[in-house]
Amino acid sequence: MNNKGFTLLEVVLTLAILAIVLSVVYGTLTSTLSVNEQIDNLFASAEVGPALIKIMSDDIKSLLNASALKHSVQGKDGVIGAWEADRLDFVSSKDSWDSDRKVHAPVTEVGYYLTESQSWPGLFTLIKRKQPFIDDKPFEGGYLFELYDKVRSLTFKYFDGENWIDTWDDTQKSIPEAIQVILTFHITSEETGGDSSGPASEQEQIYTTTIQLAK
Repeated sequence: MNNKGFTLLEVVLTLAILAIVLSVVYGTLTSTLSVNEQIDNLFASAEVGPALIKIMSDDIKSLLNASALKHSVQGKDGVIGAWEADRLDFVSSKDSWDSDRKVHAPVTEVGYYLTESQSWPGLFTLIKRKQPFIDDKPFEGGYLFELYDKVRSLTFKYFDGENWIDTWDDTQKSIPEAIQVILTFHITSEETGGDSSGPASEQEQIYTTTIQLAK
């Protein structure tokens, strides 16, 4: 019976081969996870983007054009760092539930703007402001709702009948003929190629819509 064991050289060679195999498997797995993460982000953006655009469009379509209101819409051109961060506030004809008074309000103050994201440094959170009824400060106060926290930029443009302009205030007559919304999402995936310290690949998803308003 041959009881010959492994030599030291054989053991070293076996361990070396095993290390190479594990390295290849780890690299493939890491690369696969990176691609899957990128795909998940893209699909998430593809679902969230149209949903947010629809929410904003539905609200803007309900912008109240009432002669009794001195202030019904205000659009501010803003920047945070190097990124567009506009703000739009207006009075909506949509009714809403006033949880304090326990009644339905026939009109609602609505606003959209960005704040710095607490979860993603360098990105922004889309905020919706909502206040049942109208007070003497229709562009302030109310309840705040965080809609999405991976936004790159938010732009509003206003058509005055001749030109697209960046702001809208009391110097304009009535309400804009149309409002354009441009919402940009930021997507990052690690291009590791088996090395988790590899460079990041950055992509942007841009969603835009134009809402015609009844004069």
